[in-house]
Amino acid sequence: MLKGHGDDYLPNHLVKYNFSSNIYSECNNLDLLDYVKENLFKVNSYPSPDYEEYNVKLKNYFKSNKEFFITSGATEAFYLLAELYQNSKTLIFIPSFSEYEDSCKRYNHKIKYVSNTDYKSIDFGQFDLVFICNPNNPDGFTYDSYYLSEQFLIHKKSIFIIDEAYIEYSRDINLFNTDNLENVILVRSLTKRWSIPGLRLGYIIISREIKEKLQKLLMPWRISQPAISALEFLIDNNQLSSEICSNFFLEADNLKKEISQLDEFEVIYSETPYFLLKSLRLKSDFIKTILLEKFYILVRDASNFRGLDNRYIRICSNPKCNDKLIEGFKWISSNY
Repeated sequence: MLKGHGDDYLPNHLVKYNFSSNIYSECNNLDLLDYVKENLFKVNSYPSPDYEEYNVKLKNYFKSNKEFFITSGATEAFYLLAELYQNSKTLIFIPSFSEYEDSCKRYNHKIKYVSNTDYKSIDFGQFDLVFICNPNNPDGFTYDSYYLSEQFLIHKKSIFIIDEAYIEYSRDINLFNTDNLENVILVRSLTKRWSIPGLRLGYIIISREIKEKLQKLLMPWRISQPAISALEFLIDNNQLSSEICSNFFLEADNLKKEISQLDEFEVIYSETPYFLLKSLRLKSDFIKTILLEKFYILVRDASNFRGLDNRYIRICSNPKCNDKLIEGFKWISSNY
């Protein structure tokens, strides 16, 4: 989906308050950005063609017996894996990130879509490949990690791709221990926690066998030198698994509470700072247009997520301007 993701292609002067992307708005990344700037001179030379030295650094950082594999954002990982397992019978839970579907369609997967709330009723053994976003985007739904861990062991012939791009955005999620599991692939993003989506940086945790197969699909020099500099900074400063300030979650809870008191909107339960709203009378594109034109607020029209309709919008708490969003919602509730 080239269009329809979080930040729409809008002139900057139209958006003063952006709630459309799941980005940690309170992130203090100035030291990281300063390091990237200080190392910009390195763009005069080619980086390592395969980045294996950084894969080793990640492996040592996490003291893992699994292999690591740097990617140009988490999205590249999904396309590489869809290519590696092309023609598979694939399960995708909905609603969820559209690039699972788009990448699988490109490589001729036979896709079955199931609501994420029904995941405990599924026989995973029917599928070659299973995509699971935990916590899920767009609704913040979290899966029972203990239950899934049992399924990984039971269905060893199925490959499970676990998207943990928003792992820091949940207060009550249990990390999977995949050290002894060859059929589980963890995909992580470094851009959400550190508010650097433009740098395109992520990594995969996989078995050696899968890594060797993936390496055959790669072109050299895929990752930009600024992105590599950001990775160096995060490793050297022990920041790869840094927690998000609790205030970010508290402000999100307050925002959900205030919105839930308005007659027009239903808040869909979520433990994450991003969540879905369902409008009871108005269409999502209309709400988005009114907020943008009258209040310079951008929200995510979630109607193009498979499994949702034109009553849903997604927002991510932005503590410095949540009051402005409430003002906009109250105005809509009073005037329509």
